[in-house]
Amino acid sequence: ARRRGGPPPPPPTPRGGGRGGGGAMSTFKPPATGGQCFRTAHEILGLVMAATKCFGRDILTNFAVETVRLLSGFFSATQQGANLSAMLAESDSGAFLATSTLRLLCVVTSERSTKVENLVPQICTLALDEIAPCAQQEAHMADLLPPFLHFTQTMFEHQFKAFVAKQQGSVGLANLNFASSGGGGGGLGVKPTSPMGPVALAAQAAASPSMFRDGAETLFRRFMQMLAAIIEVETMPPSIVREALSVFDHLNQKHNIFNLGVFKTELTAQLLRVLMQALLSHTHAMLEDEMHRLLYALAMSDMQGFFYSFLPTLVAPQLTASWTPDTDLGTFTRHARDFLDNVRAAGQSGS
Repeated sequence: ARRRGGPPPPPPTPRGGGRGGGGAMSTFKPPATGGQCFRTAHEILGLVMAATKCFGRDILTNFAVETVRLLSGFFSATQQGANLSAMLAESDSGAFLATSTLRLLCVVTSERSTKVENLVPQICTLALDEIAPCAQQEAHMADLLPPFLHFTQTMFEHQFKAFVAKQQGSVGLANLNFASSGGGGGGLGVKPTSPMGPVALAAQAAASPSMFRDGAETLFRRFMQMLAAIIEVETMPPSIVREALSVFDHLNQKHNIFNLGVFKTELTAQLLRVLMQALLSHTHAMLEDEMHRLLYALAMSDMQGFFYSFLPTLVAPQLTASWTPDTDLGTFTRHARDFLDNVRAAGQSGS
């Protein structure tokens, strides 16, 4: 009842902060059934994507960020019927949910702001733990891998600082090498007469070293290893392999990722082996030009390591003697093709 002579009492506050009140979103509670999961996800994503088209990214950034947080809770729900793998098995709605989520993640990660940067670890966990396993299933590769690769490139292009920070100092990268993961040898084994030695080492020493933020190196490694795994699959559609190769090439041109320590000590050797094996066996023959360009970019990041540490782990030394360091793409590719022909002729394998 209204008090005599006084203003009316305020209306009761809705649970969860009310509509449009600017308060924090309430804790996500997963729907009880798979059908409710589909309807909830469709409504959320449909609203966000429609609003993005109407109002633009700048206005929707905060809303989209909060939606990503909600979807993270949605995907991590553990009750029966509420995980993405179950949805994909039950209905095509699961593919819609995954692809729509990836489009939303692209919208969010293309915005440079502190709020988005702080959300990147959660976005990575959502993509790697919930969507990536489904995207790598043969039944869903064609639908999910292209948007996943587009998201990967978008996120690292715009949110690279969330993973890597420049560190001031004079510590160079010269001591990093392929041998730690490629097998054999404790150093690069640079020959004293190598013309590339002084130049490459001086360039590496002058470069500002980059350091990963806490926990970011593991996430970065998982994304890069997934790209390499896509290239390695013999039955993968060429269009998807080409996109994976393009992501590597684009990110290296944009952020020089092949000079990161995690590449020099681990990922470079892994990716080189994938490329060399694919080239030796003529897997994805239509894409060999792209593979040679990526091979060249990897080799140029540490020419001595490639010729004097990595190649000897693949084949007998006499097969590598005629392939000397070449600094231009055309000469390198021509010699690479001759080398691969000689390996095939000698009955060698890329293992």
